[in-house]
Amino acid sequence: MKHQPNAKRISRTPSGAVDVTPITPVAKWGRDHWTTLLYVETRCVDHKGKLDNQHMRTNARVHRKLLGDAQARAGMVSTDYPTRLRNGDTLDRHDDWSCLEEMVAHGLVEVAHERDRRPSQPFTGGEIAMRMTELGWRVAHQIRRDRANGQPTVTWTPTPEMEAEISFAQVQGKPGGA
Repeated sequence: MKHQPNAKRISRTPSGAVDVTPITPVAKWGRDHWTTLLYVETRCVDHKGKLDNQHMRTNARVHRKLLGDAQARAGMVSTDYPTRLRNGDTLDRHDDWSCLEEMVAHGLVEVAHERDRRPSQPFTGGEIAMRMTELGWRVAHQIRRDRANGQPTVTWTPTPEMEAEISFAQVQGKPGGA
């Protein structure tokens, strides 16, 4: 198993917005990406999109504000649980929130709202609610259908057409097509 560095590039656009460019191509996404998408789908259906930080792998060095309360109290970090890719490689400093950022960039989900529940506590308290896109609903539906037919999420891969559509959505969403 080969460890790779953090798989995203973060920059600011001229307007001051944060632009996250995923470096992990969809073709390499593995179980951690797909189960995170299914988790977001479940939260959209049952909890109006609000994510429960306790149920997300959170690397405190990457997404400190998103640590769950219990994680913060226990001093837990997910450095021992890097993101697993399809081929067995892992990404260091890449947690479920990193997977989620890549899904936003690839047009599978959108941020509905985010806020700081505890501004007086500087390292915890972030709250995020997500919204699935049409493409995200279709991908999640396909994963669930394949799981129902016996294909475990650990080995799930999108069809070549679906993978191309996800990749195209990311390229299309960037200014200038890149």
